[in-house]
Amino acid sequence: MPKQEIVTGLDIGSSKICCMILKKSNFYWNIIGFSQAHSLCLSQGGVIDFEMLTSDIKNVVNEARETANVEVDNLIVNLSGSYLRSFNANGFVLVDNSSKKVKRHDLERALFDAQNIDLDSSEEIIQMIIKDFCLDNKIYLENPIGIVADKLQANVHIVAGNSNYVHNIFNCIENAGFGVSEVLISSCLSAEALLAQEEKELGAVLVDIGHTTTDIIVYVDKKVSFTCVLPFGGQIISEEIAKKLRIPMSKVEELKCRHGYVGDLMPGYEEEILLSDISGFGFNKIKSSDMQKVIQVKIDEILFKIKNVLEESGYINKISGGIIFTGGTSLTKGFIKYARVFLKYSCRLGNVSLKINNGQESIKGPQYSVIAGIKNIVAKGELEKFNYVPRVNKIILFKNNLRKFFAEIF
Repeated sequence: MPKQEIVTGLDIGSSKICCMILKKSNFYWNIIGFSQAHSLCLSQGGVIDFEMLTSDIKNVVNEARETANVEVDNLIVNLSGSYLRSFNANGFVLVDNSSKKVKRHDLERALFDAQNIDLDSSEEIIQMIIKDFCLDNKIYLENPIGIVADKLQANVHIVAGNSNYVHNIFNCIENAGFGVSEVLISSCLSAEALLAQEEKELGAVLVDIGHTTTDIIVYVDKKVSFTCVLPFGGQIISEEIAKKLRIPMSKVEELKCRHGYVGDLMPGYEEEILLSDISGFGFNKIKSSDMQKVIQVKIDEILFKIKNVLEESGYINKISGGIIFTGGTSLTKGFIKYARVFLKYSCRLGNVSLKINNGQESIKGPQYSVIAGIKNIVAKGELEKFNYVPRVNKIILFKNNLRKFFAEIF
C-alpha cells in the first residue's frame, strides 16, 4: 500500500494557535483535521510563556491529529515578529558547462551565492523567496533551465531573524513532541490565500493587523518585493479603551466587536453601554461615542504608520492593485471605507473560506488566512519557490529526523 501524503500546518499567532492536517487524494489536498485554541504566549512574535506555549501547541496539534486519525511528525510553521527584517538580494554565477545550457545545478549555485550576505552575529536566514532569474543581464525568467547563457543571476527576497527568538519557538515545538519541516513568514502565507493573481501583477499590498504585530507584504509584477513586521497591532486599541474608559481588559474585546466603529459610522443617536462594575453589584455607563473617539485615534495611528512604511519602501506608486487588509482590527465597522479615505488607495477586506472533511464542516474569516496560505502553497507544489535552501531549516530538519531515528530505536 503506497504511503499516504500528509502535511501538517501550524499557525502560531499572538492571540490564537491553529493546526491543519492535509491529505492528498486524487491529486487534491483536503483538510482532514483542524483544531484551534486561544493563546497569548507570544508578544510581537517573541515567546513570553515557554511552558504554556509548549502545552498549547501539543494540545492543538494532538486534537487535529486525533480528528484526522493520522500520525504527525514535522510541521510547516509560520513566523512573525518585530525581530524579523527582510531585503532583496541576488547571486551571480557563470554557466560552466560546454553546452552553455542552464541546468538545475547552475540554479542551485546562483541561489547559494545569493545567501552570501552580511548578517548580525545574532541573526540567521529564515526564508528565501525566489523572485526570478536573469540571463546575461537581459532576459528575466522564472525557470531558465535549458536556456543557453553565459551568466546567471538569481534574484531573491530574504527574511532574516534573531536566532534566539526563532529557536525559542522551535524549542517549544520540539518539547511538544514535533519537528519543523518548513518555516514561512506569516505575510507571505496570508498573501497566497488572499491576493488574486491579477492584483499581484498590478502591484498590491497585503496588511495583516494582528493582535501585537502588523505584517506587510508588497507584490510588484507578481513578485515579492518588500516585507516587514511592525511592532504593534489591535492590542494598542484595546489597551487604550481599557485605560481611557476604565474598562477591564477581559471585557474590551467583546465591546470592540459589538460597539466599535470608525469613520462616518457614528450613529445618529447616543448609545449608552451598561457594564457591571468590578464588585458585580453596580453598573457603569459608557457612551458609544466615547469608545468611537478612542478607537478613531488609534486607528489613525496605525494607518499613519502603515502609510509611512509604504512610502519609505519606495513601492507606494507601484501598487495599482490596491491594499488588501486582514486581521481582527480590519473587521471593525467602517474600517475599510475609512482606510480608503485615509490612505487614498483602493482598499478591500481579505477573507477566506475553507472546507474540512470533504465539505462536512467549514471555517470562515480572515483569521484563517495563514492556514489557507499553507494549503495553497502545498497544493500548488511551491514550497521550494517560497523557501529555497534555508540553512536554518536544513539544520532543524536533520536534528528532528535524528531525534525521531533514536526514538524509534530506544
